[in-house]
Amino acid sequence: QGHGEKSLAEVEGGLSEAVRVLEDKNFTVQPLNLAERSEVPADASIVVSAGPMRPLLEKEVKGLRNYLSKGGSLLLMLDPDTNPELDSFLKDWGIKLDSRLVIDPSAPERSLVLGAATPMVTSYGNHPITTEFADGFSFYPWARSLLITPVDGIQETPLLITNDRTWAESNPKQQPLELNPESDRPGPLILGVALSRQAEGIDQATPQEDGNKKTSSSRLVVYGNSTFATNGWFDQQLNGDVFLNTISWLSKQDDQVLSIRPKEQNNRRINLTAIQAELLGWTALLLMPLVGFTTAGLVWWQRR
Repeated sequence: QGHGEKSLAEVEGGLSEAVRVLEDKNFTVQPLNLAERSEVPADASIVVSAGPMRPLLEKEVKGLRNYLSKGGSLLLMLDPDTNPELDSFLKDWGIKLDSRLVIDPSAPERSLVLGAATPMVTSYGNHPITTEFADGFSFYPWARSLLITPVDGIQETPLLITNDRTWAESNPKQQPLELNPESDRPGPLILGVALSRQAEGIDQATPQEDGNKKTSSSRLVVYGNSTFATNGWFDQQLNGDVFLNTISWLSKQDDQVLSIRPKEQNNRRINLTAIQAELLGWTALLLMPLVGFTTAGLVWWQRR
């Protein structure tokens, strides 16, 4: 809290739908203000920064560094048109934020609100978070892309990959929107990445007190968008699954298989036209009694 992050309350653009599902899965969700306390609480399994609008203070960034160095897990959801001043922090992990807006030219058919600024993803990385997604859909309204540079000792896996028709637009106000090779970056683009490394001063082979395996790793997931997990978008296609599987992986419950949430049963109702409904009504009114009389007549005839 404290930087204009998405609200946990049940408001438009908030995260109450995601919070409700997490609480149903026995997670405890609480706000955290690092400006009031310099360190992340020791019992925090995961820290989530969902769409900060203003820069983090130096002591807050230091608190996140210390938390990760001790084997913590952090989820950053960073929108374009914002500068959280995490460049140095992310550089240590080989991540650079692209300030340009991701454009998907096929998006107007899917979103009347943001149009081409709502890229759709159907390509996912080979990672526990996304391994079950196949070519399912997920949407990221108003997103930025990420640039990844390999760093020794850090394992990185791109999670969300746009199609080759997308691009990172440097001037989203221009009309019509067109790819400019001199100032824009063509797709495919990476919208999300998962990273892990061994925590400092912890022996990888040493079991942890809580009994979980591999808890000595520091884990970081970065998304160039926070809207995908907000109310109204959370239940769209795989959006909620992306968020929930991210939390599951960050929680380091590696003995539990990550899977897509059960979907509601298909609507099996039959929709009839007015004529079809009237015909069905007459059938029930006339044909069914006729069948009954015919059956009774046959029984009477056989008994003669």
